[in-house]
Amino acid sequence: MLIKVLPPSLANQIAAGEVVERPASVVKELVENALDAGATAITVDIQDGGLSFIRVTDNGSGIEPEDCPTAFLRHATSKISTQEDLSAIGTLGFRGEALASIGAVSLVTLTTRVKGGAWGTRLVFDNGQLLSSEACSCVFGTTIQVDNLFAKVPARLKFMRSPRSEASYIGDFMARAILGRPDIAFRFLSNGKCVYETYGGGNLKDAIFCIYGAQITDRLLPVAFDNGYVRLEGFIGNQEISRPNRSMETLFVNGRYIRSIGLFSAIQKAYDTRMMAGRYPFALINISIARAEVDVNVHPAKTEIRFVDQPRVEYAVTSACAQALRQPVIPHVRLPEQPKPQAPAITETAAETPGPKEGSTPFSPHVYYADVAKSEKPATNYTEAYKRQVVVPPRSVLKESSVGYAYNTFPKKTDQTPKPSGVEVFAVAGSPKPTPPAEPKTATQDALPLDFTVNIIGCAFNTYWIVQHDDDLFLIDQHAAHERRLYEEYAQREVAAASQELLIPQLLTLQPREFEMIQSWQAELEELGYRFERVGALSVNLTAVPVLNGITFDGESLHEAVNAIGEAGRNVPKALVRERMIYASCKHAVKGGEPLHEEEIVSLLRTYVEKGIPLTCPHGRPVVARISRRDMEKMFKRIL
Repeated sequence: MLIKVLPPSLANQIAAGEVVERPASVVKELVENALDAGATAITVDIQDGGLSFIRVTDNGSGIEPEDCPTAFLRHATSKISTQEDLSAIGTLGFRGEALASIGAVSLVTLTTRVKGGAWGTRLVFDNGQLLSSEACSCVFGTTIQVDNLFAKVPARLKFMRSPRSEASYIGDFMARAILGRPDIAFRFLSNGKCVYETYGGGNLKDAIFCIYGAQITDRLLPVAFDNGYVRLEGFIGNQEISRPNRSMETLFVNGRYIRSIGLFSAIQKAYDTRMMAGRYPFALINISIARAEVDVNVHPAKTEIRFVDQPRVEYAVTSACAQALRQPVIPHVRLPEQPKPQAPAITETAAETPGPKEGSTPFSPHVYYADVAKSEKPATNYTEAYKRQVVVPPRSVLKESSVGYAYNTFPKKTDQTPKPSGVEVFAVAGSPKPTPPAEPKTATQDALPLDFTVNIIGCAFNTYWIVQHDDDLFLIDQHAAHERRLYEEYAQREVAAASQELLIPQLLTLQPREFEMIQSWQAELEELGYRFERVGALSVNLTAVPVLNGITFDGESLHEAVNAIGEAGRNVPKALVRERMIYASCKHAVKGGEPLHEEEIVSLLRTYVEKGIPLTCPHGRPVVARISRRDMEKMFKRIL
């Protein structure tokens, strides 16, 4: 086997693959170089997703004329010079490969002038070859223009996505750059339209508003933590802000954007039961730590790092987030004063027996049983007063299964005669008693029971409905029941969803990837009932939303639908994409603790029985828990 040395041009193109994955990689390297040069204002201008044109302009320190050609050589940098520098890196770039890699796969024009210099310098590189170098007139700072990226590397070009998609990747990076450096004035233009523009005021909340809009900034909790080893600053969202992925979790370590599963898990741990499984919060945290405690030379993209004491940093993140979550979003809320209870009047009858202590109320735990025993009893017992009898006419019975309870049809033959089926109408307490039905026929194949009667006893904690049927007591989770009903009915629809026009359009600020997806999947979103119109580079006016069973979805559900599309991917059939979007929208079901009228729970029960809906919510949690009469009698030792 013959071993040979590759020519420099080919070796540079191979090496460029480690640094320049797509146009967003070019923008990342050039912006980071501008930040390292001390720039306070950076402008990024792209065309066709950066494939045909990228220009990054800054007002940094510039490059000396004699150093300009050297800047395009591999491993040429001004940021480190000794091995000790490598163990305590304080700059975003340090390898000296950015300009060499970019220049190897594109046409690059460098224009730069140092502060105090009489003139500037302009260099032109074409796929690794220096074409020209000359003095020129220009402003202080540096401008690098990249044309025809990968034009002479077709093996790389064919793997690029559409210009709109590539532009969204650049937009994602620019959003992180703005969040990481609110003290820098950024301007990002795509195809001549301004996407982001900040003024470098240094206020982090202003930067968050620029990226996410008011729907996020109104629900933020400040993070501030310092234990002498690590300092954390930033914001997290309350439990009302969540996404099905980590797209809204942003971490910086000494100004460098990073991704760390350990730190992400530390954030999630702080939320504990505040966040549902599979949901992820908003978080923007800047971590400051001694440079020697961090190794940033782990990955070519420099987004993965190592800490000397990883558990200590993770514990600090969890502690800081947990402390922030204890703060109210709207501080200094003053609750109305409760009226002071008045002592009941003492009667002669009460004086004859040990009575309540002075100052107690009838609802006080100090009320004596003797007083209660002598009081007038209600006309009907508590259970009868609150019982609701409901008739649902399926041809099925309730059978316990391994995943919950499901309705199965009666057997075709039986020698037993069913019990009277009870009332045939929905009976409200206080209404006349309904007439019992005629004696039912034998339950054969042609004559099945016509009624399924349940008694609604009441509702515990405004969440769990207590229902009695024959010798079984059922506890029904209203949120899980409603969630499954919405999911089933929406998923099985054969026609376009109903759409409700909004009187006042709702302005939504989207992230670049979300904005790209709603344009690509506009037909599917409209099929669900969304209507929107573009009003800015990353903003839309939502003019109509889906309506299902009287429930109107809000603008937040559009974020859920878009994220579901992103998870499903383009090659998944439309039916699956639609199912995922509906699954994400199930959060619009009635919540636990939200009062329901008995008519609403009756409607839910009828739907479950008539349509045989599975008795688990879309997340797999049970809808119904059953306690038999025998179980209760064993519980109270009536039977052994």
